[in-house]
Amino acid sequence: MATIINPGNGDSSSAVGTVLMVVVLLVVVVLFFIYGLPAIRNANDGGGSEGPTINVPESIDVNVNGGGEAQPQ
Repeated sequence: MATIINPGNGDSSSAVGTVLMVVVLLVVVVLFFIYGLPAIRNANDGGGSEGPTINVPESIDVNVNGGGEAQPQ
């Protein structure tokens, strides 16, 4: 019995498709690093790079002995 080897049709369209897919994948990865990662970081920061502003006084008066206002009876 003879062994038959199919050499293909002679064109290199599969190699061109593979190279084209690698180039497209590389472009998508680069665009993700340029636009995707900064957008994810800003979403995790609350939308801005500064964050919320919180004003905390240095001291708080917690006088419970009626410090000036009339107490209801």
